[in-house]
Amino acid sequence: MITPSRIKILMILTAVFALHATSYAQVEEYEWLKSQNHESIFVFTDFNGCDFISDKLNETVEKTFLRSKIKATTSNSMTFKVTDKNTDSIYELLDDDLIRDNKIILHIFGKCIKYTSGFIYQFDIHFGVNNKKYSQAVLYSTPRHSVIGVDSIMGIEKTFRELMKNVVADYCAANQKRN
Repeated sequence: MITPSRIKILMILTAVFALHATSYAQVEEYEWLKSQNHESIFVFTDFNGCDFISDKLNETVEKTFLRSKIKATTSNSMTFKVTDKNTDSIYELLDDDLIRDNKIILHIFGKCIKYTSGFIYQFDIHFGVNNKKYSQAVLYSTPRHSVIGVDSIMGIEKTFRELMKNVVADYCAANQKRN
Protein backbone atom coordinates (compact mmCIF):
# COMPACT_ATOMS: atom_id res chain seq x y z
CA MET A 1 0.00 0.00 0.00
CA ILE A 2 1.27 3.45 -0.93
CA THR A 3 1.02 5.86 1.95
CA PRO A 4 1.00 9.66 1.68
CA SER A 5 4.52 9.83 3.15
CA ARG A 6 5.82 7.41 0.46
CA ILE A 7 4.17 9.53 -2.22
CA LYS A 8 5.99 12.59 -0.85
CA ILE A 9 9.31 10.74 -0.84
CA LEU A 10 8.71 9.51 -4.39
CA MET A 11 7.86 13.03 -5.56
CA ILE A 12 11.00 14.46 -3.92
CA LEU A 13 13.20 11.77 -5.50
CA THR A 14 11.60 12.38 -8.89
CA ALA A 15 12.20 16.14 -8.60
CA VAL A 16 15.85 15.64 -7.58
CA PHE A 17 16.41 13.24 -10.48
CA ALA A 18 14.74 15.63 -12.94
CA LEU A 19 16.89 18.56 -11.80
CA HIS A 20 20.07 16.51 -12.01
CA ALA A 21 19.18 15.12 -15.42
CA THR A 22 18.38 18.53 -16.89
CA SER A 23 21.59 20.12 -15.58
CA TYR A 24 23.65 17.25 -17.02
CA ALA A 25 21.77 17.48 -20.32
CA GLN A 26 22.42 21.22 -20.43
CA VAL A 27 26.15 20.65 -19.94
CA GLU A 28 26.10 18.13 -22.78
CA GLU A 29 24.06 20.51 -24.96
CA TYR A 30 26.76 23.17 -24.64
CA GLU A 31 29.64 20.79 -25.27
CA TRP A 32 30.99 23.23 -27.91
CA LEU A 33 31.72 25.68 -25.05
CA LYS A 34 34.57 23.41 -23.93
CA SER A 35 37.87 25.13 -24.41
CA GLN A 36 41.40 23.80 -23.94
CA ASN A 37 42.46 27.10 -22.45
CA HIS A 38 39.28 28.07 -20.63
CA GLU A 39 41.19 30.00 -17.95
CA SER A 40 41.12 33.08 -20.20
CA ILE A 41 38.35 34.52 -22.35
CA PHE A 42 37.98 37.53 -24.62
CA VAL A 43 34.83 39.59 -23.97
CA PHE A 44 33.67 41.97 -26.68
CA THR A 45 31.39 44.62 -25.17
CA ASP A 46 29.08 46.97 -27.04
CA PHE A 47 27.34 49.19 -24.49
CA ASN A 48 25.27 51.47 -26.74
CA GLY A 49 24.12 54.54 -24.82
CA CYS A 50 25.35 53.09 -21.52
CA ASP A 51 28.46 55.29 -21.26
CA PHE A 52 27.43 56.42 -17.78
CA ILE A 53 27.73 52.84 -16.50
CA SER A 54 29.97 50.99 -18.99
CA ASP A 55 33.08 51.07 -16.75
CA LYS A 56 31.10 49.45 -13.92
CA LEU A 57 29.66 46.82 -16.30
CA ASN A 58 33.12 45.93 -17.64
CA GLU A 59 34.40 45.69 -14.07
CA THR A 60 31.50 43.36 -13.21
CA VAL A 61 32.39 41.12 -16.17
CA GLU A 62 36.02 40.86 -15.11
CA LYS A 63 35.26 40.31 -11.40
CA THR A 64 32.59 37.68 -12.07
CA PHE A 65 34.94 35.63 -14.22
CA LEU A 66 37.80 36.18 -11.77
CA ARG A 67 35.75 34.62 -8.95
CA SER A 68 35.85 31.43 -11.03
CA LYS A 69 39.59 31.84 -11.62
CA ILE A 70 39.11 32.93 -15.24
CA LYS A 71 40.84 36.01 -16.65
CA ALA A 72 38.46 38.03 -18.80
CA THR A 73 39.89 40.61 -21.19
CA THR A 74 37.19 43.12 -22.07
CA SER A 75 37.31 45.39 -25.08
CA ASN A 76 34.95 47.30 -27.33
CA SER A 77 37.17 46.40 -30.28
CA MET A 78 38.51 43.19 -31.75
CA THR A 79 41.81 44.94 -32.55
CA PHE A 80 43.00 46.57 -29.36
CA LYS A 81 42.03 47.31 -25.81
CA VAL A 82 41.85 50.91 -24.62
CA THR A 83 42.37 51.61 -20.93
CA ASP A 84 41.93 55.14 -19.59
CA LYS A 85 44.29 55.97 -16.73
CA ASN A 86 43.75 59.50 -15.40
CA THR A 87 43.01 61.01 -18.84
CA ASP A 88 45.87 59.06 -20.46
CA SER A 89 44.89 56.33 -22.88
CA ILE A 90 46.84 53.11 -23.06
CA TYR A 91 46.47 51.05 -26.23
CA GLU A 92 47.23 47.37 -25.88
CA LEU A 93 47.31 44.87 -28.70
CA LEU A 94 45.14 41.89 -27.85
CA ASP A 95 46.94 38.66 -27.13
CA ASP A 96 46.62 36.50 -30.25
CA ASP A 97 45.75 33.54 -28.02
CA LEU A 98 42.56 35.34 -26.94
CA ILE A 99 41.31 35.84 -30.49
CA ARG A 100 42.77 32.83 -32.28
CA ASP A 101 40.58 30.87 -34.65
CA ASN A 102 37.75 28.94 -32.94
CA LYS A 103 38.57 30.30 -29.47
CA ILE A 104 35.47 30.81 -27.32
CA ILE A 105 34.63 34.49 -26.95
CA LEU A 106 31.77 36.33 -25.28
CA HIS A 107 29.75 39.09 -26.96
CA ILE A 108 27.81 41.45 -24.70
CA PHE A 109 25.40 43.94 -26.23
CA GLY A 110 23.87 46.55 -23.96
CA LYS A 111 21.57 49.44 -24.71
CA CYS A 112 20.45 52.15 -22.30
CA ILE A 113 17.93 54.95 -22.85
CA LYS A 114 17.01 57.64 -20.31
CA TYR A 115 13.34 57.29 -19.33
CA THR A 116 11.65 59.58 -16.77
CA SER A 117 13.42 58.90 -13.45
CA GLY A 118 15.27 55.78 -14.59
CA PHE A 119 16.67 54.03 -17.63
CA ILE A 120 15.29 51.51 -20.08
CA TYR A 121 17.98 48.88 -20.50
CA GLN A 122 18.58 45.75 -22.52
CA PHE A 123 21.43 43.26 -22.28
CA ASP A 124 21.91 40.41 -24.72
CA ILE A 125 24.84 38.03 -24.13
CA HIS A 126 26.03 35.32 -26.52
CA PHE A 127 28.99 32.97 -26.61
CA GLY A 128 30.72 32.60 -29.92
CA VAL A 129 33.92 31.67 -31.67
CA ASN A 130 36.31 33.87 -33.57
CA ASN A 131 36.41 32.91 -37.24
CA LYS A 132 39.52 34.40 -38.84
CA LYS A 133 38.62 33.06 -42.29
CA TYR A 134 35.65 35.42 -42.44
CA SER A 135 37.17 38.04 -40.10
CA GLN A 136 34.23 37.95 -37.73
CA ALA A 137 32.84 36.21 -34.72
CA VAL A 138 30.23 33.50 -35.12
CA LEU A 139 27.70 33.85 -32.29
CA TYR A 140 25.72 30.89 -30.99
CA SER A 141 22.01 31.24 -30.23
CA THR A 142 22.25 29.14 -27.06
CA PRO A 143 23.05 29.57 -24.29
CA ARG A 144 21.68 33.08 -24.57
CA HIS A 145 21.30 35.39 -21.62
CA SER A 146 19.02 38.39 -22.07
CA VAL A 147 17.16 40.90 -19.95
CA ILE A 148 15.19 44.06 -20.60
CA GLY A 149 13.70 46.43 -18.07
CA VAL A 150 13.44 49.88 -16.54
CA ASP A 151 15.39 50.70 -13.40
CA SER A 152 17.83 53.02 -11.64
CA ILE A 153 21.56 52.78 -12.19
CA MET A 154 21.93 50.64 -9.05
CA GLY A 155 19.11 48.35 -10.24
CA ILE A 156 20.77 47.95 -13.64
CA GLU A 157 24.08 47.04 -11.98
CA LYS A 158 22.39 44.43 -9.78
CA THR A 159 20.51 42.87 -12.71
CA PHE A 160 23.67 42.77 -14.82
CA ARG A 161 25.62 41.07 -11.98
CA GLU A 162 22.99 38.31 -11.79
CA LEU A 163 23.04 37.89 -15.56
CA MET A 164 26.85 37.57 -15.55
CA LYS A 165 26.72 34.97 -12.76
CA ASN A 166 24.54 32.80 -15.02
CA VAL A 167 26.84 33.33 -18.00
CA VAL A 168 29.93 32.33 -16.02
CA ALA A 169 28.09 29.34 -14.54
CA ASP A 170 27.31 28.03 -18.05
CA TYR A 171 30.91 28.52 -19.15
CA CYS A 172 32.31 26.81 -16.05
CA ALA A 173 29.82 23.93 -16.26
CA ALA A 174 30.88 23.20 -19.83
CA ASN A 175 34.56 23.31 -18.87
CA GLN A 176 34.48 21.42 -15.58
CA LYS A 177 36.48 18.24 -15.53
CA ARG A 178 34.32 15.12 -15.62
CA ASN A 179 35.58 11.60 -15.02
